[in-house]
Amino acid sequence: MTTQAQTGTLERRQLSIWLAIAGLGCAGVLTGLIAQYLRQKTGAGDAFMALGGSTAIWVSIGFVLARQTAAVRPARDRIAWVSVAAAAYLFAWLIAYHSLLGIRDHLDLAQVWPQMRYWLVAVAPACLALGFIATESLRKDLLGDICLALPFGWSLPEIYSSVRVGGSHIPVVSIPTLLVASLPLLALRRRWWSVAIVVATVLVVGVPFHLLYPYLSLDS
Repeated sequence: MTTQAQTGTLERRQLSIWLAIAGLGCAGVLTGLIAQYLRQKTGAGDAFMALGGSTAIWVSIGFVLARQTAAVRPARDRIAWVSVAAAAYLFAWLIAYHSLLGIRDHLDLAQVWPQMRYWLVAVAPACLALGFIATESLRKDLLGDICLALPFGWSLPEIYSSVRVGGSHIPVVSIPTLLVASLPLLALRRRWWSVAIVVATVLVVGVPFHLLYPYLSLDS
């Protein structure tokens, strides 16, 4: 009887994680379609186009979803499963984004592939990093504080660049990116964190991402 109960519990856990992975995949499709739709809004100004083609806010959304998945998973194999869920989100986001681009511009796969291939290759290390960061952000120590601050760090260059452009870029790009990047720190933390550690992490991570910023648009 005990064996049957354990088997049933294991099956429910397996089903729950596969449902979470499918959910993140669906979320990735949705964000990819929204991003490409915004990218095509030429008549509404280039602020929406900049938001659609950006990466920080969409990756931060994936981080928040992956972190929520990690929070309800048992410790065993948590990083591996959360990395798979992050991969589902990232692949779905990129494929949906470029697929809608091809459909709207009447492009075939051979024309879309050169732009998409490098991003798909980047998913392998990115999903492992995102899974690790999302899982370790649950810790109540120095590493946990650093991981909570990382989305703000990789979002800082896009926030800063949009503020410099000014105009509609501030409410359309900077503020939404700032809010999503701040969500793990302000709404999902479930603990107090070190302000000094968070500030230091944001600055240290923001500098290399600022140098890479010209290459971080999905259309680069």
